[in-house]
Amino acid sequence: MKRILFTLCAVVALGYAAPAAAQFSSDVPLTGYAWSDNVGWISFNCDQPDYGTNTCGSSNYEVVIEPSGDITGHAWSSHIGWIQFGGLGTSPEGGSSDAQIDLNTGEISGWARACAGAANPDCTGGATSTAGGWSGWVKLADGSTPYEPTASGGTISGFSWGGGPTASSSVIGWISWSGTAGDGSPYGITYTSIPSCNPAPTLQCTSATSYDIVNEWCEPQSSGTCSLGETCTDGVGCAASAPPTGTISINPLAVRPGGTTQVTWSSPAADSCTVEQQNPARSGVVIDTGTLSGSVTSNVVNNVSIFSLQCTNAAYPGGIEVASTTIRIIPTLIET
Repeated sequence: MKRILFTLCAVVALGYAAPAAAQFSSDVPLTGYAWSDNVGWISFNCDQPDYGTNTCGSSNYEVVIEPSGDITGHAWSSHIGWIQFGGLGTSPEGGSSDAQIDLNTGEISGWARACAGAANPDCTGGATSTAGGWSGWVKLADGSTPYEPTASGGTISGFSWGGGPTASSSVIGWISWSGTAGDGSPYGITYTSIPSCNPAPTLQCTSATSYDIVNEWCEPQSSGTCSLGETCTDGVGCAASAPPTGTISINPLAVRPGGTTQVTWSSPAADSCTVEQQNPARSGVVIDTGTLSGSVTSNVVNNVSIFSLQCTNAAYPGGIEVASTTIRIIPTLIET
């Protein structure tokens, strides 16, 4: 397995507007066929080739994973008809019957129901009186392997139980989400991972200097920050970033004591800049802050002064000096 190494370091927080990590934002259809030894093929999406003895017919149906993690829709069996996911009310064990996928682990839980076993046309109610006590419920997982379907890498594997409280009501029996058919051909329920998060794990930048490692559902599994002097690139990680650059100039270059000069600077690739007027010991005052380029009149110059341009970018939040220039004093003794 390919490993990506990242240097981690706490960084000063920036007021930087960076793109958020990619999100799982639209339904993901499930396609393919599951298998029950009792009722045969179960189709999860009509927009697929026929397989074995199952045909889609004229109805448009599908089962999807929603961005919330809910699994909804209808599957089809040519022997028992529609199997519904979601909207089923209270489960046989009490509580919600909603079918769901844990977007962090890929584990599937909840219930589905073969509507032929329900008393009402909308797939609700008790067992139908014409099905010998069969209620149609399918328990998707029971917390034990392999009785715990799991979605990973575009395929759902594992088993679910389509039985009831008595052996006589176990019409569907075990449902296999993927495997090998009797003729040796593979079958299974598949899906296409979120493109921006596939292949997983994928690095998604959350700011110029921080990132999440996300799974195929775009769910963060871990996070980190770049070292000082590095910036983040989606799918790549932290890499050395060029420091900000700039220019600063003064006109005139020399003045009499008590005079001023015009200070001009530019640093278009920086995030913010500060212009300071300093004495030779490098202590002084700010004469402009925040502006990436401009021109201002200096404070009164009474001694040799250094004008410095200090700028920041995402990788250098503390700022560095990118340019400086010095103004000289015209000696009084040589004036004529």
